[in-house]
Amino acid sequence: EGGGGGGASAEELLRRLDRLERSYREAAAEHVDFDDMAGHSLLEMFGETAKYFLTTRVVKDTDADCRFSAARLRCEPVCACRWDYRLGDHAPDRACRRDPDRERARRCDPAAPRASDRPFWERAKGAVANTAHRVGGFYNDKVAPPTDAACGWDWSRFACAPPDQCTFRYQFGDYHPGRSCRRKRRRRRRKRRPP
Repeated sequence: EGGGGGGASAEELLRRLDRLERSYREAAAEHVDFDDMAGHSLLEMFGETAKYFLTTRVVKDTDADCRFSAARLRCEPVCACRWDYRLGDHAPDRACRRDPDRERARRCDPAAPRASDRPFWERAKGAVANTAHRVGGFYNDKVAPPTDAACGWDWSRFACAPPDQCTFRYQFGDYHPGRSCRRKRRRRRRKRRPP
């Protein structure tokens, strides 16, 4: 005793040393090695740590046999895989998983034609045209002012046709010149009152 320990017994010193070693081991287990990231910013180091945590602990397992076809917007092979998004799927490929319904997979014919067999751009073009047609029909029926079907716009003369029956009368909501062509109004003759 008295050898610079400040009056502490040997047992007390051993307990302190044991606690110190235990805390050092716990700190070392939580330490992320940044030695290979010398010269990187703190933000880059944080990003790498977050990516490591997400890819090892948060992201769900997926099936390597299933892949996502961007051209057809579906999982392939068609009969074996299906779209099954789960929290943590950071790419479409990761959301493609094996279909657990073996009976459906057995009945499925991979050669059967599907709507998704057409290229994506053709399907997108059709969807946009269909939507525009529906919106245009709704606008013509419910919003646009009434027009006369007998009147139209003649681009060669830059006037309404036929000229003897139709005239250009714009109303709010007419979105092209043909909708602004309406039948001429007949003027009513006022009867003169006798004096």
